[in-house]
Amino acid sequence: MPVAGNQLKALFEYLDSKLSEQGCDDTLYHTAQFAVEAGVSFANLKAWLETVGGYCDCEVIVNVEEKFEGLV
Repeated sequence: MPVAGNQLKALFEYLDSKLSEQGCDDTLYHTAQFAVEAGVSFANLKAWLETVGGYCDCEVIVNVEEKFEGLV
């Protein structure tokens, strides 16, 4: 994982908030914004998320959070 467990949890919380306000535009727009704010390499985060089924913000919540919720 390119981020620590607490950062991954923060990403899920960030996306929950943003998606409830704005919905998903089928991109990783909000994930990219989170990466910038958290000082995380978006390229590394994106590559990893795609390997675990997170190709857009809502898939990060649906697919990735489901797989890692017990770890964070």
